[in-house]
Amino acid sequence: GLMVYWLKFSFYLQDSGALYYGEGDSYWKVTFVSLIHVLVGGYNPILKWLIILIGIATIAGCVYINKQYLKNVLAFIKQPALSLLFLIFLITLVVGFYVMHKVMGVNFPEDRTGLFFYVFFCLMLVFTIDELPVKFSSILGVAVIFIFTIHFCFNANFRKHSLNVYETIPEHFFTTLLNEQKHSTEKITIGGHRVRELFFGFMNYRAEFPLNPADPTEVMQMNCDYYIATKLEEKYFKPYYDIIDTEPDWGFVILKRKQKIKRTLVAERHDITIDTQDNEYNEIYHVSDTIIANKKPLIAEVNFDVSKINFPANAWFVLQINDSLDQTVDFKRYPLQWMADDINGKSNLSLSLISGNLPPKSKKIVCFFWNINKQPMIIKVNSLKLYQVDGEGVDYVAPDIK
Repeated sequence: GLMVYWLKFSFYLQDSGALYYGEGDSYWKVTFVSLIHVLVGGYNPILKWLIILIGIATIAGCVYINKQYLKNVLAFIKQPALSLLFLIFLITLVVGFYVMHKVMGVNFPEDRTGLFFYVFFCLMLVFTIDELPVKFSSILGVAVIFIFTIHFCFNANFRKHSLNVYETIPEHFFTTLLNEQKHSTEKITIGGHRVRELFFGFMNYRAEFPLNPADPTEVMQMNCDYYIATKLEEKYFKPYYDIIDTEPDWGFVILKRKQKIKRTLVAERHDITIDTQDNEYNEIYHVSDTIIANKKPLIAEVNFDVSKINFPANAWFVLQINDSLDQTVDFKRYPLQWMADDINGKSNLSLSLISGNLPPKSKKIVCFFWNINKQPMIIKVNSLKLYQVDGEGVDYVAPDIK
């Protein structure tokens, strides 16, 4: 019953687009290379062949030790040898996930989600060693313990964990940006990444939202005043940014533009009241004609007061840009619940969203509050200002370093 439930739930998540992890067609790269990275902390061709050799030797040894069961399956069923049992489990899992990927389109297990392969391999290994004569099992047992101990000693540290997928930014990064904001008359724009957006957003939330949200892009664009980047991207950002803060563990850096980005006001709106329960999309700016000749990014800066909103606020502020075919080419959003626990009664709230490069012809540029659940919402928009940014490299998009 549990197996049926989890299988059905897994396919439900897959149909909903929630199982994005483990995508790819190379079983070896997606599952086993990533698993080696997690367990060992690195990967190279020598390590690859060493692990394959150990795996083949362990499997061959397990089969050889239990060769009598290959001739008498009934005896194995009555009293199974644990080493052979865990080998069967391991092979069944490896083959089963490959078949599910090919037949049903299920993603491969990746890094930490494939750790059960390692568990069953270790169980097979220790029970295979245990079934050897004492003279050999003692030598191999000590060797295995020695290897694990040496690896642990080389990787032990008291600063950070070893999983890059859970990298973090230090608190002093936020303090640095907060100090930079104090020297600016306008709210600074901060670039980032869709993952770094969450790190930074949590600190901003805890500090009662003194800074703009980090722009959640997939790749780096030089269109922000400051940037949370990595040293790996230095060859791309070096002409445009200076490093003003660093951290030693994950290679993150805080960047500041060498030349200040200029803003040109292209449109503004004032004193708009949104008082609704039924409207899902509440526009405060909408233009359907091409008003901008170049492709440089836009900033939508909004200032507003909240008289009434759901708690927590399930509403977003959105900047959306469509091309000449009315296809959405940019959709930037900020969930209002990330500003504070409860924004009811709060006034003079402000934030900016920055777009990527504009399409050759923009058919539609729109800013709106998305009242997702159509709950009672009263917001007074004090001002909305739409700027186009200018400066060296603001339209340059760096390649994906991954």
